[in-house]
Amino acid sequence: MKLNNYINHIVFTIDASSSMSGLTKQVISVFDNQIKYLAAKSQAEDQETRVSVYMFGNDVQCLVYDKDVLRLPSLESFYVANGMTALIDGVYTSVTELQQTAQLHGDHSFVVYGITDGEENRSSRSATELSKLLDKLPDNWSVCMLVPNQRGVALCERFGFPRSAIEVWDVSERGIQEVGRKMERSLDTFFAARKTGVRGSKNLFSLDASNLSKSVVTKQLDELSPAAFETLIVRKKSVIKDFVESWMKTPYRVGSAYYQLVKKEKIQPSKHICIREKATGKVYSGDKARQLLGLPNYEVKVAPEDHGKFSIFVQSGSTNRILPENTDLLVMK
Repeated sequence: MKLNNYINHIVFTIDASSSMSGLTKQVISVFDNQIKYLAAKSQAEDQETRVSVYMFGNDVQCLVYDKDVLRLPSLESFYVANGMTALIDGVYTSVTELQQTAQLHGDHSFVVYGITDGEENRSSRSATELSKLLDKLPDNWSVCMLVPNQRGVALCERFGFPRSAIEVWDVSERGIQEVGRKMERSLDTFFAARKTGVRGSKNLFSLDASNLSKSVVTKQLDELSPAAFETLIVRKKSVIKDFVESWMKTPYRVGSAYYQLVKKEKIQPSKHICIREKATGKVYSGDKARQLLGLPNYEVKVAPEDHGKFSIFVQSGSTNRILPENTDLLVMK
């Protein structure tokens, strides 16, 4: 019997241009906390984790290359903000260098976090070169970017980052602390997904069902009997209790209905999940459904993306939830 050998390569590509100098202490604090968090996750989940750190200003510097997370030093002695913003070169260099890492005898996965407070103004590489590089990455690579505004979002999309892997952050002391929390939430999702066989994601900051496959779903979840539930079509915006009772002609039972995830929602740790295959209408559920989607064991706000061949349904604990029009509702009998 072969042991699972998950090996995660986490890359931090950090803006070290002059405009970041006022946040130096906060950047160091957030990074050091991330390393502590990663070290704890690595041990708790039994997943080897190695970290690389790149800085980009006038040029690109590799401070740490693929080092065991349990042996990393503080960033305090290394991070100095000075110069312009070679964003493209920073990401391009970190990706191409990590591509040279041996991937023998293990399930390797690569995650690149980039963060900047400004726009590209220094790189020797072009946006086209970076876009082509990111487009050709295999499925065990995940790249994401934190930018200061919507212009940064548009630029990073042009550079080849998936829209669902770009987040806007507030360039301030409080904002850099929130960056740390966003990274922790996405890492929770990543580590949980790894245990289910997922190797990478284009949606690290969103609910990600892009890696679901029929073989994974049928192997890890239970198919519900068609007699166990009713599918109700919501033609117009409705209150869940009134809507269910108008169709079922029986009193509404809190927890019996599952709404279709079509907009941003807060999902509590107690909420069960159903996954429906679009082609067949078959519905699957079980203890591992949340894990397959990378949902952590605390309340989290998720943004639905294209779920491919599946639709996601979330258990409702409300009597007055508003159901959007042109969606489905699953009601357990």
